[in-house]
Formats: sequence, structure tokens, C-alpha cells
Amino acid sequence: MLAIVLVPAALLLADLGGFANAQTPAEVRAIRDRRKTDEQSPPAAKTFRVLVMPIRWKDGDASYLAPRYQDPLWRNVADFWRRETYGQQALDVTITPLLESAKPMPGCNHAQVLSEAQALARAAGYASNYDRYVMLSTPGCGMQWATIGPMIFGYTYVSNEGKAAHEMGHAFGLQHSSSSVAAENLYGVYGNAWEIMSGIWPDLRSWHFNAYDKWRIGVLTPLPCADATLRPIEQAPDAIECAPLWAERHEDGTVWVWKRGATKSSYGAADNMRMAILKPGESYGGIRNAGDGLVTARQP
Repeated sequence: MLAIVLVPAALLLADLGGFANAQTPAEVRAIRDRRKTDEQSPPAAKTFRVLVMPIRWKDGDASYLAPRYQDPLWRNVADFWRRETYGQQALDVTITPLLESAKPMPGCNHAQVLSEAQALARAAGYASNYDRYVMLSTPGCGMQWATIGPMIFGYTYVSNEGKAAHEMGHAFGLQHSSSSVAAENLYGVYGNAWEIMSGIWPDLRSWHFNAYDKWRIGVLTPLPCADATLRPIEQAPDAIECAPLWAERHEDGTVWVWKRGATKSSYGAADNMRMAILKPGESYGGIRNAGDGLVTARQP
């Protein structure tokens, strides 16, 4: 079960100030994106520091917390983030060595997991402030992952990069994305196998953020509701907003129309829904795919 647990963030954030003023230990493993040179990959406008803390609880099986799984996973998540933000944002990920706890796994008690993770990380020398925190535990909680503010808790499927990127989206304030085609919506909320906030499967090469989510994280400013020639969303931050509709062009020549609005679910709220995939000549709600990148737009 994937869960977004709505717990008062203050209960978990009160002790973050303790991650301050310590030097990074020699064994820090920094996972950055795989570009070869600075010329190929210019510095991002904003870098977010992420601390990943793998924790072995008493007698826990830490097989999937090993570097051979976690290093490539978080490298791929960082690559995904840079790609989907057009290089405007970067995740600078640090993974601690395996943190050994003498305590039994506290189940799904996130506050206890956080408290122990902080104590073990400080003892290991990781006391600097970070922008996002990820705690990966050995089994003992029935949930898969949970995100509360900047805190991500991984309990099962901790080697799944799709889940990691999905939860990182939640840690940046994104909600779920769904589809108007009911058959596409898993568990009543996840819909379509393209938007990472619609799904949680591995292999990030085929997953993306839609224009609305790119706007939410601050890397896209939509054009006003008027005719425009759009570049593919996979390549450039182009979209049209005709509230509550958003239109984006895709590399295959289609234009996708999304609707902003809440959809309730026991798996967490969705705040946008894919309404239509328009081939050239097709229209929906005042949005028309005129072909060759031209999108005509009228307020619905």
C-alpha cells in the first residue's frame, strides 16, 4: 500500500535544527547526475540537498539498502529531476553508510523512525542541514512509502526508483495526477503511464512531470489563453493555461489537455486530471491541435 500520511509536520520537523555545523565524514557518497562535464551540464539555477539514511533495525534484512541498489537508484532520481526541470533544478544527494539501530523496528511510527534516524545520522557525523530527508528502513511497516512535508519514509520496495521519484514529487508539494478514463486510474487515483505523479513503477526514462506539475515546482510559466506554437513539453517549458484547462504539446505531435481540480482518494488527493489526447484537427473545451505545433486556445 502506498500512503500519503497527513500528520502535523511540526511534530516531525521540530528537531531538524540539530542537523547543523558538522563536517561531512570521509565516507560520504555524493550521488550527482551523470553528465560528463560542466560544459555539457551547466549549473542548475537551484540545488536541493537531499540526505538519504538507510537504517537497519534490530535483526532487519538490509539487502536492498546496499550501495549496489541505492547508489544507482538515487543517481537516476537526480537525473530524472534535472531532465524534467530542464536543468533549472538539481538534487545533490548524499547517502549515509548503513545506520545500525539496536532498537526493534517501530512499525509505521514515523516520528520514532525520524527520531532514531536523526540520532544515528548525527552520531555518524551527518549533522548539516538538508532540504529533503529520506529514511529507508528494513521491513516492519505495512506501508510502502510515506511523505510528510520534506520527510520521505521508505518501508518496502526501497529499491524502486519510480517510487522514490514519485515521493520526491510529494516532498516538493505535488499531489497525484489522474485520468478522465476510469480504466486508467489505479486504486481510484493514479492514471496514465506517463506522469510520475500518476504512477510508481521502475525505469524513470519513460516518466515525466506534466506542465501543471512543472509549474507547481517553479520551472514553467504558462502562456495566456491564446493561440501559440508550442515546443514539446519533453524538451521545453511550453504550455497554455485556459483555466481550469492546461494544454501541452508532446513529441508525437499530440496535444494533451489537463484539468486542474481536486479528486478525492484514500491514497491521497489528486489535483489534476488528463482530459484528452488530441491528434491534429481534434479539439476539447476550447483547445484545438491545429498541427505542426500550433495550438489554438479559447477560454472554455
